[in-house]
Amino acid sequence: HNGADDNASGVAGLLEVAEAIQHLPQRPRRSILIAFWDGEEKGLLGSYHFLRVAPEGLAGRRVALSVNLDMIGRLRGGRLEVYGTRTAHGLRETVVQANSRPSHAAGLDLAFVWDIEDDSDHYPFITARVPTVMFHTGLHDNYHRPSDDVQLINLEGIEPVARLTLGFVTAVANDAAPIPAFRDRAWGESNVTRNRVEAAAPDTDGSPRGRWGLGTRQDPGEPASPVVVRVWRDSPAAAAGALAGDRVMTVDGTRISSQDDMLRRLRGATVMTAIDVERRGRIVRLELRERAE
Repeated sequence: HNGADDNASGVAGLLEVAEAIQHLPQRPRRSILIAFWDGEEKGLLGSYHFLRVAPEGLAGRRVALSVNLDMIGRLRGGRLEVYGTRTAHGLRETVVQANSRPSHAAGLDLAFVWDIEDDSDHYPFITARVPTVMFHTGLHDNYHRPSDDVQLINLEGIEPVARLTLGFVTAVANDAAPIPAFRDRAWGESNVTRNRVEAAAPDTDGSPRGRWGLGTRQDPGEPASPVVVRVWRDSPAAAAGALAGDRVMTVDGTRISSQDDMLRRLRGATVMTAIDVERRGRIVRLELRERAE
């Protein structure tokens, strides 16, 4: 196949990221290695070889995080698939923060995929227990066909994906905290698991539990971002626009550490409080106002 999207688009995006890194005003805290793999279609040969025979520049050092760009040239409706964020705590939040920066005013609509498949160069790193993220704009009818040609590439769509990649990579590279360890439980999770964790609770009658009308569920892979599974009708949360599937990140500007921490802060809030939620990969602020009796 001609491979304009698979994967000349990823090569082009990575070259743009590499050039942008070169022009950063300050050198990142951590080293950033730019690599291009060969033999992916023959069984991920290049990436497996890299892990077996590290280049000279990596002598005595380890890869702490891997980011893969595979088929990023057919962005449709601003939707970008994100793989691998379950491989370490906090990866999803870092991606979301990068996607919500002012430079990404349009904001990509992020679809987080929990499945782990051996279909791209992210997979060898996961088998080596390296936290890994991959960006992908999705399959299409031209995939692996001669019709995968340049005139079908969404050139403007590659830019926000490259900007997101740059923002994510530099955020991790400049973070003084250690990169979280690989999360082995990611192997046992899939999109079926995701649907179970994020499933909305049944809408039963009765008064809402708590003052705000917000029901959440803890996510073991992202404990600091409980999932909204129910919003009671005519509640402050409903009036603020909260939706099932939102993930609570802050209460009154303070990053929460768990569902219990969120509940404690909401109980101690005054008649009005603000929460930041993640919604489809973007941060949305909701202002909750307690209803007058």
